[in-house]
Amino acid sequence: MNNIVNSMSFLSDAEIILEESRFSLERGHWHRVARKSQEATELAIKGLFKYLGLDYPKSHILGKVIKKELAKHRLFDKEELNKFAFISDSLAFDREPSFYGSLN
Repeated sequence: MNNIVNSMSFLSDAEIILEESRFSLERGHWHRVARKSQEATELAIKGLFKYLGLDYPKSHILGKVIKKELAKHRLFDKEELNKFAFISDSLAFDREPSFYGSLN
C-alpha cells in the first residue's frame, strides 16, 4: 500500500510539473521547457519504480536502469523500453545547459 501512495505522489508531482512545462512552452521559454519536461519525466519513471517496489538511482540519468529493471517485469516490450530510456537520458543531458538559459 505504501508503494502505491508514494508512487501516486510522484505521479501527481510529475503532472503538476508537466503543466508548468506547457505554460513555459506557450511563452517560448525553451530552457524551462527542457528542465520541466525532464523533471516530469524523471518523477514519472521513479513513480513507476516506486509502484513496482524497485530501487532507483539518485541520479537524473535513468536509461540503463529503465532497460535493466523494467525488462524484468515485462510491462513493456524492448522497443518501448529503449524509447523510454532514450527520451529520459536525452532530456537529462539537455537539462544541465538549460540552467544557463539556452539550449544552443
